[in-house]
Formats: sequence, structure tokens, C-alpha cells
Amino acid sequence: MDLVSAIVNIIYFLLVLYLISWFARKINKIEERLIRLEKNLNLFPTKTKMEKSNGVFFSPKE
Repeated sequence: MDLVSAIVNIIYFLLVLYLISWFARKINKIEERLIRLEKNLNLFPTKTKMEKSNGVFFSPKE
């Protein structure tokens, strides 16, 4: 009976590890999607992006 419970515990442990890795992959995919979305939309241009574009984003009125 001890051998059976040991095997069941090992299977349970492997299942838990698999679920943790599955959630980590899902979180990674969501993070990659958000990064791609931010790059595509360009909602928050950085100062270097504004300088490279010669003020296209927020050009001062002269």
C-alpha cells in the first residue's frame, strides 16, 4: 500500500508541476500580446521616438 500511495503522490506532484508551467506559458503569451499591441498602437511615444520623428507626435505651433 505504501508503494501505491508513493506512485499516486508522484503523479499528483507531476500534475501540479504541469499546471504551473501551463499557467506560466499563458501569462507569457498574454504579456507578448500586450507588448505587440503597445508597439502597433504606439499610444505612449517615448521622447526618443518624438525626437526621431522631428516632433510629428506633438509638434509645437509656431
